[in-house]
Amino acid sequence: IGKRAELFPSLRLVAGLLAVVLLGSAAAGIAPEQPEEAPVTPVDLLIAVDVSQSMTGTDVKPSRIAWAQRLVEDIVGAGVADRVGLSIFADWSYQLVPLTDDSDVVSFFSPWVVPSLVSARDQGTSISLLIDDVIAQWERRSRPNVSPVVLVVSDGETHDSDDVVLTSTRSAVESGAAIWAAGVGTTSGAPLT
Repeated sequence: IGKRAELFPSLRLVAGLLAVVLLGSAAAGIAPEQPEEAPVTPVDLLIAVDVSQSMTGTDVKPSRIAWAQRLVEDIVGAGVADRVGLSIFADWSYQLVPLTDDSDVVSFFSPWVVPSLVSARDQGTSISLLIDDVIAQWERRSRPNVSPVVLVVSDGETHDSDDVVLTSTRSAVESGAAIWAAGVGTTSGAPLT
């Protein structure tokens, strides 16, 4: 026991010197490097909701349009984008809310996204016209280094040919936008109100 007590001052000196060396190396920047986090790319999300009469179908309860409204609310509430815009479409396209960083504006308008809002103009659905219009909207309010995403919420019914829709989509993708689709309804369909 006596020999161990004699080592105490030496051990204390070694521990002190080790602490000074470690603090010095940390101050000099020799500390282990932390992995850098990849920068997050801002997102501009344009949500386009089909308000044609086919969205009154009740094959999903209470209706296709009610599911579309809920989807808009869920996406806006999740805060997945830096700016959000809201458009409605049938055989035409209309920008209801331009791109904004105030998601409450989109939430305010989402309950009013219903076919009866514009039923007098409904002559079917044109997805290609919608995509062209939404990309033009984004280009008017674009920002550098931002990922534009267009979310089309529809039951999938369109009067456009497949070639016309693919041409519009290809053009949008070539301009840098991502086109996503959210289908509402079932394959069995439903009577319209």
